[in-house]
Amino acid sequence: MTNVLFVGFLTVALGILYAFAFRYLPREEWQFLAAVPVKKLPHGQWKAKNLTWYGALLAFSLVAAVTLCIVLLRSVAVPWNRILVFLGLLILVATPFAKIIARWVEKRRGTLTIGGAVFIGLLVAPPLAFLLDQFDPKSVSLHAPLLSAVVIGYALGEGIGRLSCLSFGCCYGKRLSECPVPIRRIFSRMPIVFRGKTKKASYAGNLEGEKLLPIQGVTAVIYTLIAAASTLLFLFGYFRSAFLLAAVGTLNWRFASEFLRADYRGGGFISTYQWMSLIGVLYAGISALVLPFPSSFLTPDILRGLQSVLDWRLILIVQGLFLSIFLYTGVSVVTESTVEFKVRKR
Repeated sequence: MTNVLFVGFLTVALGILYAFAFRYLPREEWQFLAAVPVKKLPHGQWKAKNLTWYGALLAFSLVAAVTLCIVLLRSVAVPWNRILVFLGLLILVATPFAKIIARWVEKRRGTLTIGGAVFIGLLVAPPLAFLLDQFDPKSVSLHAPLLSAVVIGYALGEGIGRLSCLSFGCCYGKRLSECPVPIRRIFSRMPIVFRGKTKKASYAGNLEGEKLLPIQGVTAVIYTLIAAASTLLFLFGYFRSAFLLAAVGTLNWRFASEFLRADYRGGGFISTYQWMSLIGVLYAGISALVLPFPSSFLTPDILRGLQSVLDWRLILIVQGLFLSIFLYTGVSVVTESTVEFKVRKR
């Protein structure tokens, strides 16, 4: 019952957040969080660096993903040193590819692809988790919960991360008028309409003020539901099923959803990102078959896992991750601003 309550509370809390975000984030005023003066200009003005809600929301999504992953791993008493080494190496290897793969596929600066980073992370995670078991042969094999928890965390983080796309106006869907009739009927009352010339949908797609398919919101909901269902499977000890549902479910939707998007994803009917998703599905399936997923000796206890939320190690991880990811993705390289300071007249 405790497991169901935990998952239910998490789902309801995110539902409330999404209801607010879907309504307000596409607006113009929700793109920039702050402008930091960096260079004095003539006539008393300053050239400024823009700090974006995109970066803040993306950092929050990674923090949420890592937190859920650690809570699940601590629920089965995975040692902190194993968790820190596994997640640290995974993030260190995968994060740079968010920019590297996006620049390679889309041929432009100032763009990111979480899908590219996830693809690399998925390739690295199974051998890394299995290898860590070999370094400590006397301990219980822990690669099964490691793999399951990290993919569940990804599903949650990717769902929340779609909110950053709503703020920046990227990863946008097709015009509703161009969608098949059944899709138009379903989403005619809940389209996404971006406002502001600096939204990517505006300057890259010339779609400001257009009614678009809310693909970011649909993806957020689907990924969050996948994460919730996978979390329940994990907490009942079904690690292989949790891993497969989280990995195959998210990757298949990634493949299907790109047919509904209007932003540039590279050439070809099937994009490079979609090929990555298909390869990822195959790789996840092979990993689930080749690697043993024993569960009888591990009994998840969500209350034990939740105690880690107050652990100083998790608190430091959350703070460090948020700051580093925000500085990495939240300092805009595609927009600029000018600010002026004056003394207010009373």
